[in-house]
Amino acid sequence: VFLMGRYELQLLDSWHNDTYADGQAGSMYGQHPPMYNVSRPAGMWQRYDVFFRRPRFDASGALVAPARVTVLQNGVPVQNNVELFGPTSWLSRLPYAAHPDRLPLGLQDHSFKVRFRNIWVRPLPEGDTPPPPRAVFLVADSVLASFAGSYAEGGNAATIARHEGKLWVDVGDGPMPLVADDDSSFAIEGVDAAVRFSRDAAGMVRGFAFVVGGVTRLYERRAGGTHQVGRIRTRLGEILFVLHDQTPRHKASFLHLAAEHYWDSLTFNRVIKGFVTQGGCPDTPQGFGGSPYLLAPEFNDSLTHVYGAVGAGRDDNPGELSAGCQFYIVINPKGIPRLDGHYTVYGQVIKGMDVVEAIASVPKDSTDNPLTPIGLHIDVITLTAEELRRYSLRDAPGDPARP
Repeated sequence: VFLMGRYELQLLDSWHNDTYADGQAGSMYGQHPPMYNVSRPAGMWQRYDVFFRRPRFDASGALVAPARVTVLQNGVPVQNNVELFGPTSWLSRLPYAAHPDRLPLGLQDHSFKVRFRNIWVRPLPEGDTPPPPRAVFLVADSVLASFAGSYAEGGNAATIARHEGKLWVDVGDGPMPLVADDDSSFAIEGVDAAVRFSRDAAGMVRGFAFVVGGVTRLYERRAGGTHQVGRIRTRLGEILFVLHDQTPRHKASFLHLAAEHYWDSLTFNRVIKGFVTQGGCPDTPQGFGGSPYLLAPEFNDSLTHVYGAVGAGRDDNPGELSAGCQFYIVINPKGIPRLDGHYTVYGQVIKGMDVVEAIASVPKDSTDNPLTPIGLHIDVITLTAEELRRYSLRDAPGDPARP
């Protein structure tokens, strides 16, 4: 049921039919799970009593008060005067947009046989002045930075990263953005889940509680910290490279695509000895072949195109936007300074430059594409600070003679 055509009360068949919490019957879709599952079996009539107060906007279209709703399903309260964050949607939090005070009621079948009957609509009195709109809570950059790092719950690893003024949490399903409720509690944007940080007596971040579906998992901060490292496995050997925290958008993109196994069907497709080896989505006369998105550049004076640098490919677009799908590794012993400030460097090889050099030396066609494909198997591993230090001592970046 779409209240005013944009605020969805979910009527999914939830009788012995498990689904995500804020998508089951009685939920305000994507925002508020029901307090109880009181669904009857399919074939029986379900009753819904809905008390809805529309959002209020002033003459300029600014939000004065958000929408609120109470729902009784089969006579049992499942929503109690909950506040909607905006129009409901799947895995996104949409902002309010001014609209008329009265709009149609929408009914949806969701590709199943559904019948509706005895639909009554009655206006409610205006009542007291609505409460003020929920304030957006801003957290200082220094506080956000204090949360960033690696955490663990038993054998389960988690990462908190920071970019674009937000925190992102990754508990194994890819990075998800957080929205602040206060300076230590956050909601996952578009998902019914929360992250709540705790500190010790000295004010140091101790860990966080990850709450979803009524279940709480406690993650502790890893002593000494760990580092996320990209791993490329090929038929010629393995390549490891550290991901730079100074390029959070590109780092988050790499983590996401690796978790999705995006590169598993792709290859190293442009290899030029003394220049770069390039992999991922190939160049075409029309641009990139299948990049899922473009990324704003993250140029950094301390991250340059030295030997072993990992950078993001792009076409000649005026904004110098990176293709999420393409990467390259510098194999010029003197580096490639002319690319600095024009292409984003987001990683540095710490193991396997001999493999990168071998890839650049294979027979290739007129477009520098290897005649025998070199497939990509890419994932992410974590190394302790000590493990990373050992690699750095053994395979010092910038030294083309290292093994």
